Amino acid sequence: MIGLIKKMAWILSTAVFFVLIDRLLKAYALKLGDGVELNIIGGWLTFGPALNKYIAFSLPLAGPILTTSIITILFVVLLTVIKQYQSGQITNAGLLGAIFLGAASNLYDRFKYSGVIDYFNLKYFSVFNLADSIIVASVFLLIFLAIKKDFNKAK
Repeated sequence: MIGLIKKMAWILSTAVFFVLIDRLLKAYALKLGDGVELNIIGGWLTFGPALNKYIAFSLPLAGPILTTSIITILFVVLLTVIKQYQSGQITNAGLLGAIFLGAASNLYDRFKYSGVIDYFNLKYFSVFNLADSIIVASVFLLIFLAIKKDFNKAK
């Protein structure tokens, strides 16, 4: 059991670390100011502030309905973290905790700036931030683990 608790602590500590980096990068992007972009990789990846008032990929959903929906989803995710932890699904609990932390960082932006501060611009794709990456990576890992579990059961 101690090993499982250490595993969850490691996952959540890693998520907290990256959320702190996300907050610092958001502050730096805002300090740069509108219209300023730093080239990271040959024009394909740049760094600069972008306020996204909508949901992922700037899909047009915003305002109180979006904020209320996000808060409700975060509450459900937190309850699921607790349930997964209590049932011994420590990895799932940790990854869901990482999703919660990444989403909470973006929710903070919604309250403070009326939108999410994005700063990585991937040419021809999207503008995103590290919190978004934490959420997406954690979801992919959860899906991978579920598929792996089902595959192992089928053997």
